[in-house]
Amino acid sequence: MAMVLLTLGMAARVHALDADEFEARVQAAGAGDRDVALRRLDALAAEAMQAGRLDLRLLSIAMHARLRIKSGDFGRVRQDLEEAHSEARNGSWLAAEAWVDDVFGEFWLAQGDAVAAAEWLELAWVAALAAGPAEHGFASSVLGRLEQVRRGLGQDHLAAQASAWRALLAAEPGAPAPSVVLQPASMSTQVAVDEVGRARLFLANASATPVTGTLLVDGGDLTIRDWETTSSAENVTLQFPAASGVVPHSPTQGRKITLLPRESRTLIVEVEPNAPPRLADKTVTLSWQTAATTTTATARFFFRKSRDLPATSVANSCLVQLSPLVSVPVCMEIYHRSGNKNHLQDVWPVTSHPCRVELYEILPDGRSGRQWLAIDTDGDGVPRGAADAVVADADGSQFPDVEFTAQKPVVALEVRLYPLPNPDGSLPASLDLEVSLRDGARWRAPADVRHRVESPK
Repeated sequence: MAMVLLTLGMAARVHALDADEFEARVQAAGAGDRDVALRRLDALAAEAMQAGRLDLRLLSIAMHARLRIKSGDFGRVRQDLEEAHSEARNGSWLAAEAWVDDVFGEFWLAQGDAVAAAEWLELAWVAALAAGPAEHGFASSVLGRLEQVRRGLGQDHLAAQASAWRALLAAEPGAPAPSVVLQPASMSTQVAVDEVGRARLFLANASATPVTGTLLVDGGDLTIRDWETTSSAENVTLQFPAASGVVPHSPTQGRKITLLPRESRTLIVEVEPNAPPRLADKTVTLSWQTAATTTTATARFFFRKSRDLPATSVANSCLVQLSPLVSVPVCMEIYHRSGNKNHLQDVWPVTSHPCRVELYEILPDGRSGRQWLAIDTDGDGVPRGAADAVVADADGSQFPDVEFTAQKPVVALEVRLYPLPNPDGSLPASLDLEVSLRDGARWRAPADVRHRVESPK
């Protein structure tokens, strides 16, 4: 287990302890009589502390907690693990964080909370993966436990991802090929001439090693007015050329980005309307470029007359290719243009092949993440099965709804699809997704908002 002490001023003491040797001593100390083992681990924690190896001290704390969990002694275990997790995260000690989070998963399993256990096991294997190849064996063992927990929860779609990652780490024949996912491959957005066109794309590192590349944005004759980078997103705003003359093709702009294993980022591309508003069709090309590969996605924006669009409409359609290693979202936005600014709208995703469907609203401030709206687990197209749920149903229709106000005329949705296998176990090569909107008692699904979804090969 290779670790690096980041604390300054301790270089002379860092070499007093070898990480691999210390890990072996921690493992050995945990054997035998519990009380004796706990005293040994306390002594090892003190030794690591004295040597300035705060990261190695966390290994002793994690093993200490594991022994207490196995003996049914839960006093202070949760508090100790929470403090150790925070210390590992703040110190960027990924391998130690993986150890601590793995034990936290054991704690929640012992408490009978498999959902919390799965969350901590997810954190554990991702931290181990990010710690580097030396920890890939540990990541695989955590993934094995995570897969069992996911299947016990009936979350076969997530268990399949854990299995796919184990196959990738073990380089098994037929394992998914590592890649950086840039999706949708193509997307179109149709809005009124006085509205902002917006496309959301997804960039994720579905490989076991960090990847550094350049995200390129080519707006044609659109110019980039602003490019804001946050911890989880790239927000690019483009504007039309001045109406007074012809503007040549704008230069492509790019940002260098490093993605850790399994790290993802949202790419939000906004095109501001013409000034004055007028009809237009524009294309923006996004590319992820490394020394070895280039992956491209296209976003087209159509600015139309307001009278030609429904009062409430889904603005986006796209082509999405799913991945066996990460959950690729299908994102879209609903615009409400009626004079009645306060409006409650029933929405429902419909797929041409049975799928597990998860529906979320992306919260407007962009910082609070997303809000779960509904789930259809059995793929029958109606959220009323035993394991289905509708969380947002203000009008009591038994279908999820979203609310529009004068301050929120646009709602962003995220749909996650997991195709259910055919009777022979195969997955469909592709399927269609539509988001239906209800007008009174009638559902409608305009042809211009169909999303084509391709299953992983």
